[in-house]
Amino acid sequence: MKWMRPVFVAVVCLLGATRFLPVNSLSDYLNATNQYIQKNVRSLTTMALAQFLQEASYEDISKMVENLVALKNRCTAQEKLPECSKTEIYLLEDEMCAGKELSEKYGYADCCSQDEKNRHRCFFLRKRVDLGFLLHYDLKPEEECKAYKDDPEAVWNQYIYEIARRQPFLYTPTLLFHAQEYEKVVQACCSEENKLQCFQTKGTLVTNDLRWIHEIHKHLCRIAMGFGKRALRSGKVLYFSQQFPKMELATLLNVMPDLLGEQDGCCEGDVIECFRSRAELVSSMCSNQKAISSQFSNCCDKPVPERGECIFRSVREDAPQDLPPTEEKFIRAQDVCQRYADKKDGFLDEFVYEYSRKHQKVSGPVIRRVLEKYQDLLEKCCQTADPHQCYSRGEEEFQKILQESQARVQEDCAHFQKLGEDLYRQKYAISFTKQAPELPLTELTVHVERKTNDAAHCCMQPDEKQTACIERSANLLYGQICGFFANRSINPGVTNCCKSFAFKEPCFPSLKVDETYTPPAFSPELFTPNEDWCQLPDMELQRKKLKLLINLVKHKPQTPDDQLQTALTDFSDVVKKCCQASGPGACFVAEGPNLIAKLQGS
Repeated sequence: MKWMRPVFVAVVCLLGATRFLPVNSLSDYLNATNQYIQKNVRSLTTMALAQFLQEASYEDISKMVENLVALKNRCTAQEKLPECSKTEIYLLEDEMCAGKELSEKYGYADCCSQDEKNRHRCFFLRKRVDLGFLLHYDLKPEEECKAYKDDPEAVWNQYIYEIARRQPFLYTPTLLFHAQEYEKVVQACCSEENKLQCFQTKGTLVTNDLRWIHEIHKHLCRIAMGFGKRALRSGKVLYFSQQFPKMELATLLNVMPDLLGEQDGCCEGDVIECFRSRAELVSSMCSNQKAISSQFSNCCDKPVPERGECIFRSVREDAPQDLPPTEEKFIRAQDVCQRYADKKDGFLDEFVYEYSRKHQKVSGPVIRRVLEKYQDLLEKCCQTADPHQCYSRGEEEFQKILQESQARVQEDCAHFQKLGEDLYRQKYAISFTKQAPELPLTELTVHVERKTNDAAHCCMQPDEKQTACIERSANLLYGQICGFFANRSINPGVTNCCKSFAFKEPCFPSLKVDETYTPPAFSPELFTPNEDWCQLPDMELQRKKLKLLINLVKHKPQTPDDQLQTALTDFSDVVKKCCQASGPGACFVAEGPNLIAKLQGS
C-alpha cells in the first residue's frame, strides 16, 4: 500500500486491492469506507500511535500526528518520493523513532535500534494491559461540554487517544464506532441539567461495552499469535456455527479467508489494514447474507462503521430442530479414519461445524476440549488394527468433558454462595498468589477482582447458562495471565498450563504452590497499618486488605490457607479496634509489634 491518498489510506488499497470481491458489486460500500477513513485521518493516526505508545502525552502524540499528515501531503504531491513507497505501519514507526528525545523519554529506544521486522514485534510486545501507569481519566462534564461546543473534533480526538491507550488491542472500526457512540452521549448529556449523572449513566454503558469487546479482540489476537491460524480457524468455525447454525458449511468456508484475514492487520496494530480487512469481511458477509442468516439482514444497509458492528452483535439464531446426532457421522461410521486421512483439516472443520451447531449452548472452551480429545483419539485409533472399536468410545469421552466442566462450575458457584463475596475473594487471592507469586501485586489484584466479579455475575445465571458463562470468563482470565507469544515465563506450572490451547481452564485450578519460588525477606513496613487507614472509604479499605493478604502469601507461600485467613482476620481486628479508639495513632503504635510478630510467625 502506497501513500497516494490521505495518511494510512489509498483508494488503490480500498477499491483496487485484489483481495476484495468484485468492485462493481460492492463499490458503494467500499467508496463509503474510503470516504469515512479520509474524513477521520487524524483520529486513525492518533489511535495507532496511542495504542503503541500508551505512556505518551496527548501533546506528544498530536505532534507526531501532524508530522505524519505533513508527510501525507508531500506524498500526495510527489508520489515517487522514497519515503512514500513504505507501508503505513513502517512509516508510523519511523515517526515514533525520528528523534531520540521521545524514544528515551518513554523508554522505547531499544525498539528503534532494531531492523524494521523486529522493531514492529518489539513495539507490539510493549503493549500493556495493566493500566496502573495511567492516571484515572477524570471526567468534568461542564468542561467537556464547553470544549465540545468550542471544538468538537478536538474532543473526539482526545477521547480516541484516551480510549486507544487503555485498549491497545481494540480493532480500529470498533474503536471509531464507540467514539461515535460517545459523541452521541456528549450531545445528549450536554443539554441535560444534571450533566454528571447523565454522563455516569450513559457513558458507563459505552465504556463497559468497550472493555468487553477489547477483551474479545485481545483474546483473538492471543490465539492467532500464540497458537497459529489453525487454532484461530477452528475458533471461527465454532463461533459462527453456533451463531448462524442454519448456514451451510460451504458458505462458512467461503467467507473463512475474510474471517481469518481480519486478525492480520488488527492484531499487528496496522489500523488501515485492520479497517480494510473489516471492510472486506463485511462486504463478503453481506454478499452472502441470505445464505448465512436473516438475523443481520437490517445491518447491511447501515453506514460505516456501524454495519460491521451490527453484524457481529446480531442475535444468535436458533438451530434447526432436525439436526442429526454428531456421533452418527464421526463416531459410529466405519470410514472415519479414511476421511480423516484424506483431508485432515477439512474433516476437523466439518466436525467442529456439526458439533457446535448441535450443541449450541455448550461454551466455546468446552467444545475446543472436545475437538482436541477427538483429534487425539483419531491420531491414536487410526494406527490400530481395529480403529472403529477404538474411536467408538469417543462419545463417552465427549460426555466426560461436558460433565467435568459442569461439576467444576457447580463446585465453584457453591463456594461462592457459601463463602460470600469477601471470603471468596480471599480464597482466590490466596490460591492465585500461591500458583503465581512471581506476578506483580497490581496484576494479581486485578485477576482476583475479576475472578470474583465473574463468579458474582455467572453464578446468578440460570443453571443452563452458568457453565457457559463461567467457562468463557475463565478462558479470558487465564488467557490474560498467560499473555502473548512465549514472551512471558512466570513459572513451570503456569507455563505448562499456558501451552495448552484447549485445557487451560481445568489446568489452572489444579496448580499447587509454586515450589520454584523464593520468597523475599519479610518486610514489616508492608504490614504496618496507621491512623490514615481510619479515614479510608470502605471499598478502599477492602482493597488495601486484599493487597496485604496477597503480599502475605508472597512472603509465606507455604502457610496453610486457614492460617493466612486467620492472619488477615487478626489484622482487620487491629484496624477496627484502633480506629474506634480515642487515640488511633497511639493504638497502632502499641498494637503494631504484636501484629507483625503474629504475621511473621504465620
